Amino acid sequence: MPAVLIEAGFMDNKKDFLLMKSENYRKECAQEICKGICNYFQINYKAENSAKDYKEILKEVSPWADIYISDINNILAKTGHNWSGLIEKLYYTIPIK
Repeated sequence: MPAVLIEAGFMDNKKDFLLMKSENYRKECAQEICKGICNYFQINYKAENSAKDYKEILKEVSPWADIYISDINNILAKTGHNWSGLIEKLYYTIPIK
């Protein structure tokens, strides 16, 4: 599966840190990433007409997230696991460097 790692700044660099705090910089990064994806798939980039606030985005994402969380709850119940057990297993299984 193709993947891309984008580093839009580094927290240990004061200039980058200040840029990342800027909403304009984050929006510019998002637009440039979208343009790159569109370019890769050879489709025209269409700029967003109006920015949505986070509450509008949450309304769109919530139904999907609710279904996803419900599916995970069902799987955990069927296997006799729970969220805290899953999180603990991930914590102790995945090496953190």
